[in-house]
Amino acid sequence: MLANRGELLAKIRLGEDSFLELKEVRLAGGKIRGPAQDDLADELAAFANSAGGVLLLGVEDKAREVVGIPIERLDAVEALLRQACEDSLRPPLAPLIERLTLPDGPPWPIWTSRCGAGLRRSKQPIKRRDCCRSWPWPQRTSKAACTRRWPAC
Repeated sequence: MLANRGELLAKIRLGEDSFLELKEVRLAGGKIRGPAQDDLADELAAFANSAGGVLLLGVEDKAREVVGIPIERLDAVEALLRQACEDSLRPPLAPLIERLTLPDGPPWPIWTSRCGAGLRRSKQPIKRRDCCRSWPWPQRTSKAACTRRWPAC
């Protein structure tokens, strides 16, 4: 975790690196339009398979500008992060989410993945679940047929 808010702001100004990913949360009509759950899962899997990292939501990555997340949408954004960790990754990750208010900015959550060698539950790499796992069981003919048609990601 970054030591303090000043260090966090300094890292944002420097931009993304192998330890830091910045994502803007896009809303339309009160619903989250971006980032997509699969995009979050890809980033989280990359952090989990490396030395870990910090995913900051509420920051525009190209301009490196804190745009924030409306307070009334914080719970929905946290739910999206948890779904990405639990539903889209195998084995699932347990996210550590922290909400901060930066000086002169709106509130926004930060998420950190501490998946160093001592904290991982499995020696297997973390990866996205296969595509058919999210489909309701009655739509599948069999798991084997489903796996042949939609191999693991």
